[in-house]
Amino acid sequence: MLLILSILFSGCDFLDSEEIKLKKISSQTQKDLAVLESQKEIATIQKEQELERIRLQTKMQESNIVLGQEKEIALFEQNFKIKEQMNDMQIKRYILFIITLLLIIISFFIFYYFKKKREDKLIAYNDNLKKYFHQKENETRAQIAQKLLDTIAAGNLSIQQENQLISALHTQIHEESQVELPRKILINQEVQKV
Repeated sequence: MLLILSILFSGCDFLDSEEIKLKKISSQTQKDLAVLESQKEIATIQKEQELERIRLQTKMQESNIVLGQEKEIALFEQNFKIKEQMNDMQIKRYILFIITLLLIIISFFIFYYFKKKREDKLIAYNDNLKKYFHQKENETRAQIAQKLLDTIAAGNLSIQQENQLISALHTQIHEESQVELPRKILINQEVQKV
């Protein structure tokens, strides 16, 4: 009996040891499942963290792109304003150049007008002087001719003296006409100088 009992007890032990083994396996399985579950959770958390990191990187890249675009837009606007200012300054330079050119042209025509007017006045004055002196010269010639005629008419002179007086009068008239031509040339040169 003892033997049976020992077999039964040993079978119990065997059953107990099987049960203990099963419990150990079950607890090991639960531990493994818990480890797997925790690894799964850790993997999920790591995935979420990786996704969040990627999301943050994407947002940072988007914000960098937006900032870059804003910088480019600001730079473009600044360049556009600078170009506008340069164009405005260039237009102002052209306007100033045109105004200066017009003033120079107008000044030239005003100068030319007054110079021409002055020359005309000098020519008119010179003509008046010529007329005046020519008139006085003619009056003086007429008086000299009158005195010569009076002297000749008085009969106090010989024929030779009368011929000399008439030839002197004729020579004087001929010389004056030759002298008047160079005088006209000199007067015109003086007017042109002025």
